[in-house]
Amino acid sequence: MDFKLYKDVQEFNNDIYSQLMRDEAANIMFLGDLAVGLAVKECAKQGWKDTSKWYMATVKDSGNCVLAALMVPGDKLQLCAFEDFTNNTAQAVELLVKELINTDISVEGVYTQAVLGLAFAEAYADFTKIKYEVKEERSYLLNAINQSTQTRGAFRLAEKKDLSFIPYWREDFFAAHKTSGQNISEDLSGYEGMIDAENLYMLEVDGVAVSMGRIDQRAENVCGLGLIYTPPYFRNKGYGTAITAHISKICLDEGYICTLTADLSNPVSNSIYQKMGYRPLCDMVSITFENIVNKL
Repeated sequence: MDFKLYKDVQEFNNDIYSQLMRDEAANIMFLGDLAVGLAVKECAKQGWKDTSKWYMATVKDSGNCVLAALMVPGDKLQLCAFEDFTNNTAQAVELLVKELINTDISVEGVYTQAVLGLAFAEAYADFTKIKYEVKEERSYLLNAINQSTQTRGAFRLAEKKDLSFIPYWREDFFAAHKTSGQNISEDLSGYEGMIDAENLYMLEVDGVAVSMGRIDQRAENVCGLGLIYTPPYFRNKGYGTAITAHISKICLDEGYICTLTADLSNPVSNSIYQKMGYRPLCDMVSITFENIVNKL
């Protein structure tokens, strides 16, 4: 097997894009990050968008790509296997783990499909002797919203006035999903960027913002939804359903299929999405390693 490390995001994309597109919905996050890396202008390459600091690698067998890995600053390692999990995939995972360790690249965690993620975590933990925590998720796909889905309230794009609470809502969202590196920043530019992108939506009831949701990625045929959040004092009123249905409809009306991910430990959200018409796509894992500092 051959391991290859990339410094150029275009070359990396060229090597794996067609294979990622074979399962576009399952690979939407990977595709979304690549799209950002390819599109960002030189003057805007900062923070996680600085592709010179991305970790990009493939493992090939006889010229065929078996495994791809992507890690952007401040985030978990994303993995994609291009075949059903076999001994060949396991060997590719082990080679990747050895290369990460030999080059002193620390991995805070991994996010990928369940079988692949657990295999990586076991191999990485075996080499590093550290423990890890697993959060199970399920990815869902939507082609059409169930017509019985009921919504209420007024919808609008997020505005600068919402900066008084968006950072706190976002922090609580990531805390609930046990995602590290998502603390409130004193620099509002990141939050302003979310608003300027015009993909973050608010639900208002009686003039008060009660829920939000974002269209995270748009690939060729699929939209990935995320940051769907309702603060505790507004929950159990159908607001999460309403905002999800609204942004899903926007994507469907544009000709996309929708995908989103739910924590399997939260039966309420999983039930809500399925009642709306979302159907299970694949099981995912978000794995966190203990006491690891990302050195990217």
